[in-house]
Amino acid sequence: MKFVDVNGDGTIDESDRTGIGSPIPTYYYGANLGGAYKGFDFSVFVQGVGGNDVYNYTKQQLEGLNSTTNKSTAVLGRWTGPGTSNTIPRVDVNDANNNDRFSDRWIERGAYLRLKNVEVGYSLDSDWLNKVSNEIISKVRFYVAGQNLALFTKYSGLDPEVTRAQSFEKGENALAAGIDDGYATPQALTVQFGTRISF
Repeated sequence: MKFVDVNGDGTIDESDRTGIGSPIPTYYYGANLGGAYKGFDFSVFVQGVGGNDVYNYTKQQLEGLNSTTNKSTAVLGRWTGPGTSNTIPRVDVNDANNNDRFSDRWIERGAYLRLKNVEVGYSLDSDWLNKVSNEIISKVRFYVAGQNLALFTKYSGLDPEVTRAQSFEKGENALAAGIDDGYATPQALTVQFGTRISF
């Protein structure tokens, strides 16, 4: 966290508060690739965003040292005297310095690249199928598919792809874009195996 004299009056206080970060990406991108060779086929879809920021509220709760709730192991490296941490403050339940306040300490880059979908398949020869099935079966395709197989990001939370904060009592909060409060479930990695038969 950096303290900056925003209004230039020579004193750093509440009047120096300013907007920091944006939950809205400056660009979106994606690519869908596919191909086939003989009986084999594949498709790959990747997507991502860049230029946005995420407010890591979960990290604020796990590293904020002004309460007696459970904390992450990162607080073991907190400030304990000269020469120790200058990023995680000392434990102080009274928190006279208000170290847990909203600040750029909890803002992180939300850029990511996600390997969203991959599918590889193999189709049996149609002429051979028609012969062995007396023209009852026209196509058989075996495939394996995966969703959310990889995520590349510098974001320290579980998933940078957050849109709005959630609440158990109120549901989605439309005015809290780009806040990772830990209520949203990260996208699951899924692998499927299957067969498609056409008659």
